Amino acid sequence: MEALRTRDIAAAAKINIATLHYHFPTKEALVQAVVAGLIDQFRSARVGQQASDQSAMQMLRLEMQDVRTRLVAAQEQLAVLTELAIRARRDPDMARILRRMDLGWHRHLSQILQRGKDSGEFRQDLEPAFAANAIMTQLRSLGYLPQPKPGVVLRILDQIEAQIEAWLRAE
Repeated sequence: MEALRTRDIAAAAKINIATLHYHFPTKEALVQAVVAGLIDQFRSARVGQQASDQSAMQMLRLEMQDVRTRLVAAQEQLAVLTELAIRARRDPDMARILRRMDLGWHRHLSQILQRGKDSGEFRQDLEPAFAANAIMTQLRSLGYLPQPKPGVVLRILDQIEAQIEAWLRAE
């Protein structure tokens, strides 16, 4: 973030710096727009994926498939989100934006987990809100791998998914 230069962005986008500043008067405004775009991409990825006749485990597997697809198609998103999360520790505006994104993701996962618990598919001692936090933390940790190769990240994701399923299943 500190090394980000709006002149470089304007050059990469092949637009005049004045045009960039007209739409994004500050670097922070530009970054906030990027984050807002990521949030929209995450929301739209889920639209239409889940039907009411799917089990909670099927819904959770679709979530994991969405993560897998993003890791292959847009690995830079994970790097950007990781950098933004680090910045949010010292930037209240960024923290507010990411918190909004996290609340939506957390709510979505919690609903899936509650559905699984209610149907008896998941353990009855499961606390959906805490379990959603645990899942989010595991998936976010992929962003801290130093220069990961896609195949390695996908193998790690497979292991995370298997562990989550084993942990959630009703005995």
